Amino acid sequence: MAGPVLRPRELARAAAVHLDDLRVQHANLVRVLRQTDTLRYVDEAAESSGRMAIPAPLAAPALSYRTHKRWAADGVVYSVHPQMLDALAQVDRDRVPAGVLAHLPHRNPLLLFPSPVPCVGAAGTPTGLIAVYVSGVDAGGRRMTDTDDADCVGYRLTMVCRDSTGLEEAATRLHIADGWFHPEVRAAAARSADLDKAARGERAHTVAQHAAALRSKLLPALDALMYVCSLGAEIEPATAPRAAAARRPARRAKPAAAETVHHVGWRLGPALADPARAQPATSTGTGGAKTPHPRRSHYGIRWTGPGKTVPRSTLIRGSFINRAQLDGPPVPTIYPAGPSNT
Repeated sequence: MAGPVLRPRELARAAAVHLDDLRVQHANLVRVLRQTDTLRYVDEAAESSGRMAIPAPLAAPALSYRTHKRWAADGVVYSVHPQMLDALAQVDRDRVPAGVLAHLPHRNPLLLFPSPVPCVGAAGTPTGLIAVYVSGVDAGGRRMTDTDDADCVGYRLTMVCRDSTGLEEAATRLHIADGWFHPEVRAAAARSADLDKAARGERAHTVAQHAAALRSKLLPALDALMYVCSLGAEIEPATAPRAAAARRPARRAKPAAAETVHHVGWRLGPALADPARAQPATSTGTGGAKTPHPRRSHYGIRWTGPGKTVPRSTLIRGSFINRAQLDGPPVPTIYPAGPSNT
């Protein structure tokens, strides 16, 4: 579950708090890199050199700084409704091509979860996923790109979690050029776990725990990512705040946020969570009558483009096939006859 259900205004307020914390984290990274005289190098040289030639302790802060800066160039935020994320976790996605993830509506978006998603931290302690930066990687996996670059063959997902000590990041690469969704998720988790083992000299069972912790963050992140990449996804710009009454400006006015927030599933999510609003469905086709049964939500795949080789996905809501048959034959209604005229 993604946490307690909040009202739209509370969700918007919680999302704003997450964004403020991400800005503060970025400002701290800038200060660290500036104090170590590496900020200019990260800004100017890293884009062309691929792997940065800086001390190991600064590698993670430098990558986090570059990731936030790349997102901030456009500032697109997808704020995912908690009930929508709960529903997406139940969607059948076993046979979904990884290529459907290549159709992001906006460049380098930030997936934001107003109600933190419970998951497991690197140390095995409970934490909550609040945001995911989506950026691109090239074929060698060495150079960060924009998600719409011609060289982009995969995504670098930077997952930000909050626990009692603050914010923690975990990053992994995901290939989107070919393959299937679930095998690629397993490969991404194993790849990141192996890198962590090489860096820290951890034992095999600890690496397995690391992979499990990464999957706890990666799966909800990909549920949201897959939905926003699908055809007909409910992605709507957030309503602009109502203008306040004219008053004397403060001495130090806070600059307006540059982000463009889009609500994801803010109407569909509550509808999917309400059993009374489930969609009935009847059997179609020329075959025999089907036994009444529930049908899970799933992604339909549409092959498009030249030679029908480009996969696109569309979310097909769950339904109940031939539900009316569960009630048996209709009960006849008897109307009393009036007096005869003959």
